[in-house]
Amino acid sequence: MVLDITPVPISASFNAGPRLVTVNFDKPLAPGPLNPTNWLLHDTLQEYVPTAPPTAAGSAVTWTASMFGAPTPPGNVVTYAATPADLTGLLGAPVAAFAQPWI
Repeated sequence: MVLDITPVPISASFNAGPRLVTVNFDKPLAPGPLNPTNWLLHDTLQEYVPTAPPTAAGSAVTWTASMFGAPTPPGNVVTYAATPADLTGLLGAPVAAFAQPWI
């Protein structure tokens, strides 16, 4: 039997007031700061980047967003590039690059 230990994103949200981005995962993550260049938030009006390193804690990654550029495809999503793959589960399994729709 193979144990699935790689965390997978299950939801994302963007609170426009404080510009807080939250990505929730199905498994706990290794805690700590992450490379900000791996993260982007796209919406229909703007593209956003982290103002400081995103932080993994529990089963979520959070970061505060700053406007970066014009809107780009693929629409209302948070993307993680995984270059380098610094987001991992508690046992060190790296999270693959993704584009998670946000609400």
